[in-house]
Amino acid sequence: MFKRKYLFTYVVLFILSASTVSFAQFKDMDFGDKTIPILISADMLTYDRENAVYTAEGNVEITRGNALLKADKVTLWAETKMAEAEGNVSLYDGEDKVEGDLVKIKMDTQTGIIYNGMIFYAEKNFYISGKELEKLGEKDYHLLRGTFTTCDGESPAWKIKAREADLTVEGYATAWGSSFHVKEIPVLYWPYAIIPVKTKRQSGFLIPRVGFSDESGAKFLFSYFWAINKSTDATIVTDIMTKRGVKLGLEYRYFLKENLKGQTNFSFIEDLIKDDFRWAFNFDHEQELPWNVYTIWDINLVSDDDYYDDLGSFYDDLIKSKPRYLTSKVSFKKEVSWADFYINFIYRDDMDDKKDRKTIQVLPEFLFITKPYNIPGTPLVFDMDSSFSNFYRKRGVRGMRVDARPGLTAPIAMGPVTVEPWIDGIFTWWWPENDRDYPSSMDRFTFETGVKTHADYSWTYDTDLGSFNSIEYTLSPAVGYTFSPYIDQNKYPRLDDKDRVWGKSILSFALINSLAGNVASPERDALTRNLLNLELGVNIDFDKDPDSVPYDVHGNYITTYAILSSKPSDYLNLTFKTEYDHFLDDFTLISGGITLKDLRGDYLSVSYNNVSKHVYKKDEERFRLREYEYINGELKFVVYDDLDLYFYSINYLRSGDDSEDEEENEIGPDYLGIGIDYHPQCWGVYLELYRKRWEHEDNSEDYGFMLTLTLEGLGSMRFR
Repeated sequence: MFKRKYLFTYVVLFILSASTVSFAQFKDMDFGDKTIPILISADMLTYDRENAVYTAEGNVEITRGNALLKADKVTLWAETKMAEAEGNVSLYDGEDKVEGDLVKIKMDTQTGIIYNGMIFYAEKNFYISGKELEKLGEKDYHLLRGTFTTCDGESPAWKIKAREADLTVEGYATAWGSSFHVKEIPVLYWPYAIIPVKTKRQSGFLIPRVGFSDESGAKFLFSYFWAINKSTDATIVTDIMTKRGVKLGLEYRYFLKENLKGQTNFSFIEDLIKDDFRWAFNFDHEQELPWNVYTIWDINLVSDDDYYDDLGSFYDDLIKSKPRYLTSKVSFKKEVSWADFYINFIYRDDMDDKKDRKTIQVLPEFLFITKPYNIPGTPLVFDMDSSFSNFYRKRGVRGMRVDARPGLTAPIAMGPVTVEPWIDGIFTWWWPENDRDYPSSMDRFTFETGVKTHADYSWTYDTDLGSFNSIEYTLSPAVGYTFSPYIDQNKYPRLDDKDRVWGKSILSFALINSLAGNVASPERDALTRNLLNLELGVNIDFDKDPDSVPYDVHGNYITTYAILSSKPSDYLNLTFKTEYDHFLDDFTLISGGITLKDLRGDYLSVSYNNVSKHVYKKDEERFRLREYEYINGELKFVVYDDLDLYFYSINYLRSGDDSEDEEENEIGPDYLGIGIDYHPQCWGVYLELYRKRWEHEDNSEDYGFMLTLTLEGLGSMRFR
């Protein structure tokens, strides 16, 4: 019998090296680091020379770095490479731990068994326990009378029990005779079940989704995630709709390297309602090609214009809300030290025009954009934007255009004041087609010129106001003038914004006031708060181009604006913006919002938007008055730690334009929702009740709900 600890050191090394790989989550623990010293404490250390057996007994504690092994007794059989820890066995590494009554380990195969044991993995809060937990390989285990949960405590809120299970860390548990328990009450029973037990990206079935709609009937969505390798994965979707049929979808993602990545989405269905084969395709791709050429692809295609309204879903990855146009773009970019070169192909699908007869396509477009270049020996800076565009559509004017806009600036700094005169030449050539109102070739030569002047003045004052130790005030005045001669442009085609250079003689004034509070302390880095930022401006156009607006203009055309923001703390945020047209004697924009928060997590957010502007519709070749006004509100109230209440409201006061189309002028829908979010430590339920109301449809209303159940570590299921 020996009580000298050094005789036991290599015994412990064998036991701990085996222990550290007995469960995958402990493979990096400090016991395996030979550079860290081992500390051993036990009532008695013995060595049986005849049988080559080492034993530590009584309050055994073995420490190395952050790792700790506790047991009543630890034994090592040197010849058979068997190790055994018994009696209140605990193995810790930080917050991770393994516990059991008895642990047996075969060190040469790194396998073993834990009796009446438990594994806890802190990162995902996984608890896996069983009468017997047998390690069969590096990541494979066999459980007898096992239990899985992510809930803390002696009596977990939920758990999955199994008579027998095979478990693969970073994979799945295949269980026989399994049941789902709420507290100690069995709720569901499965003779056979597959349960995800993953902390990393792994293949497997995702939580199904269930829903219902009047158009599609009951919906059951099943998804399988396939982790093909470290660089690629895919999701295969089966979307069952009782009224429409079965829709299949595929999401394929790849990230081969930072400059070679992308995603493809394809879904299709034999629609029972439309009696037609319908599909959607999306392709996003980014890649660096030879000669430092970078390409970006964003392709969005659908079988018909009603697809998104009827069948659009998250796995189509088309758009989040239906715009008028579904746009696809392929772009190539070549960057050199002095310029950027682009080639773009742009295709648009007009959701309101099934044949896309007037929809303008850009196939292709070449862009040449120089970087600012200081002309040697002068204060002048040169740059140029130029383009070649080929416009195509079935009905209406189309053709090619070349546009070049060289520019010169001469910034002059005089202390805090910077004066910057500038001039841009504008040279444009068109070759119109498909419209007899235009000749076969046209050109336009004009210019824009002006001067910009701005300055910055700052003052800093020491203060003990609240948590601020200094206040900084910055005053930034700016004056500018822009001139462009009036030319009759009605004779030119209008295919995009470059086709119009409005005549103008604009004098502009702006004044920016900024007040910032500086917080600095030894405990944290310096912090600057935006106490107040106020920008006031006025634009006076002495020669407003009459073609730029759909109404007669006389005299000076004056517009003013104000922009205000303030965020003095994490608990208050204010924004406000307004634009006023003095010629129309009306506001064209009023918007603002306030967000209030507190330390508990409560918050109130209210915003208001009122827009009234004339927008030129190129496909219709006319102006439309687009206007909308709505109030948006959201309130979160923390009832207590695990329960939150939400209130949502969107109230449209007016919306639409001057079209006679009822859909273009619809107001709303107004939305009113109430949400309840109950989220204890390991599970959650969110219920939202809502009402939608459409004013243009005789105040028609739609009521609905959304219910989401979440089990931490397993996933969520949504019903709506």
